[in-house]
Amino acid sequence: MLIGAEAVDTAVELNAYLARFGYGQGLSIQQLWAEMDRVWAEMGLDNRRPLGSQRIADFYAHPVWVLNGLFADTDPTSVRHRQAIAAFLKDACDDQARLRIADYGGGSGALARQIVDRLPGRSQIDLIEPFPSDFFRRRLGYRSEIRFHDVLSSDGYDVVIAQDVLEHVEQPIALAQRCIDATRQGGLVLFANCFYPCIQCHLPGTFYLRHTFRYVLASPALSYVGAVPGAAHVLIFRKHGEIDVAALVRRDRIARGVGPLLNLLGQFHSQMKTLGRRAGLSE
Repeated sequence: MLIGAEAVDTAVELNAYLARFGYGQGLSIQQLWAEMDRVWAEMGLDNRRPLGSQRIADFYAHPVWVLNGLFADTDPTSVRHRQAIAAFLKDACDDQARLRIADYGGGSGALARQIVDRLPGRSQIDLIEPFPSDFFRRRLGYRSEIRFHDVLSSDGYDVVIAQDVLEHVEQPIALAQRCIDATRQGGLVLFANCFYPCIQCHLPGTFYLRHTFRYVLASPALSYVGAVPGAAHVLIFRKHGEIDVAALVRRDRIARGVGPLLNLLGQFHSQMKTLGRRAGLSE
């Protein structure tokens, strides 16, 4: 197959960029975050202004996100968390002949590959990626169980996963609702969130959910099951019916008022614990 000159140039530039960082191997999370913030600043982005008028698509199309995917392939913590999710799904859904799974924002396929390997011949995974990478499309091309999609359909998935997604969007609860709507009754929804200012693309407007996310989703139609063993930040919910949208909006409104105060109290509690540990060490 002939490859155009522009595609060759792009591939050469991508490889040169990735080589600067050892293709993600040996990179620390702090170094990765620093590079993400450098790209964010270089594009003149502002996480306190509406994203619609900014170059957000260019940011998520930047090679730093290929670097992020390669980093996730070898980082021990990232690998352990994905293995824990895959192991949980195997145990939780062992009685089902085949699982239909949507992995929202899982564009590198790192989690999808773990699940497929843990459930050989028993899973079909739709990678829902608004900003898909040609690099990972080619890399996953031989995996017939994994397919790319730009948008999430409401198609009755057995499992929907949103890992490290909601903190990147301006309407996190609206996206969470879409994930729930796309899940069949009796199915599972997994959310792994980081409502903390680790990097600039974590939007401060989502941080009110740091301690209130479960409260906002609380509903007779959605029960909280617990956390994934070995990945305590991954929350598991089971869908029992249709969400009462009006009640969801009311709880979200309350959380927007209460959440910032809970964050301050949480920070104060953490500081007191740190001071207590230091005092104990100094005695």
